[in-house]
Amino acid sequence: MNIVVCIKQIEQVYARSGMDPERNFLEPEDHIIRINPYDEAALEAALRIKDHVPEARIILLTMGKIIAEAELRRCLALGADVIYRIDPDLPLDSFGKSEQLAGVAKQLGADLILCGKKSLDLQNGQVGAFMAHQLGCPFVSAIVDLEYFAEENCVQATRSCGRGVREKVRCRLPAVLSVDMGMFAHRIARHADLEKASATPIQTA
Repeated sequence: MNIVVCIKQIEQVYARSGMDPERNFLEPEDHIIRINPYDEAALEAALRIKDHVPEARIILLTMGKIIAEAELRRCLALGADVIYRIDPDLPLDSFGKSEQLAGVAKQLGADLILCGKKSLDLQNGQVGAFMAHQLGCPFVSAIVDLEYFAEENCVQATRSCGRGVREKVRCRLPAVLSVDMGMFAHRIARHADLEKASATPIQTA
């Protein structure tokens, strides 16, 4: 089973400590480079499947320059198997990104594609739905729990409908799921796994 997890690297402003209004009161140290937390929740969903299906292969798929290498390698150390990077020629909108992500995911033989519900920077939450459209497969959004049934080749996703309401949706694979923060967990990588991840090459898709 191949699980592709779409991981976005983001630059986040967490403070404005500067004094210059022409620089929007920003100093270089006011920015942090990190993995989009919703995508980390998507990785957790994949890892929970791998906990029960050890032969599952988790493929991280990121786009653009590598700006959060240490965080990507931490994701490897947590249990992902490989990182692929897409290098687009031009800036892309959400639909353009989904085309490239979906194309590579198909080449990689993805049975299940997981992405975050939205990104902290743009917050449009469109890429997952567009990917499902490109691939012609089911799409379930805002999931907070996930079960995999190997004998039926399907997943059962519990999704958040707001105000505490939950809905269970079962669909056959391949499928695209967008993951909400209910799946987030603070796993800690072992030192030996971090050492191994540091030597793993990042492949270009």
